[in-house]
Amino acid sequence: MEPLPAAVRIASSVAAALTLLERSVEEVGPRNGFEPLVVSVEQGFARRWLLPRLVRLREETGERDLDLRLENRLQDFVGESIDAAILYGDGVWPGLEASSLFMVRVFPVCSAAFLQAHPLAELTDLYNVPLLRHTHPLWSWPHWFHALGLPPPSNRGMMFDDSSLMLDAAAEGAGVALARDVLVEEDLRSGRLIRPLAAEVESPWGYFFVWRADGPKQARTLSLRDWLRNEALPGGERLSGPT
Repeated sequence: MEPLPAAVRIASSVAAALTLLERSVEEVGPRNGFEPLVVSVEQGFARRWLLPRLVRLREETGERDLDLRLENRLQDFVGESIDAAILYGDGVWPGLEASSLFMVRVFPVCSAAFLQAHPLAELTDLYNVPLLRHTHPLWSWPHWFHALGLPPPSNRGMMFDDSSLMLDAAAEGAGVALARDVLVEEDLRSGRLIRPLAAEVESPWGYFFVWRADGPKQARTLSLRDWLRNEALPGGERLSGPT
């Protein structure tokens, strides 16, 4: 079935009217400013990078009602009433706006006890130890080895759909995990995880703040975007106070 030209014009006018109505209700409604700002966040990023910053986020942005949805998928922003998301990918999501937070370096990590029991002096030593794996297609050992000009590993290990849980398993000595640098800063500082090898790969993907350009909570959404972008800067470049 194909709509008639008149039907297309009517649908466009109705969509514009509904958008205007939605924004008008948001602006004049008695709950203005108190509707939750719904943000979908990848689970590992939420737990390891965002969680330690939530208190400062509230204090510095004044955002009083943040509804965080931890999920590893691309959401239906309209159907699920999502205002924004923090996603890992190439920065292109049709129909959505995206602002870069981090590009990512990927490298192996394990516990000190695991390294003592399984010495890793060369990259090829990784072929002989348990490799912890992630279900995300953009985060895999075959990709990593290929980027270094090496054949993919045939050895297997446990698989996870939550990067934070995978890194916790590595810290417990279950094997070697591929870590995104953004997610293991504190683990490396504390020694909970270590880098057994210096090799790393610059990922073609990164973390992006993604939002609807026609969303009804634009001021709050863009305020959160600007705060996150500032927070993502290297420590010496961050602006102090609200952004």
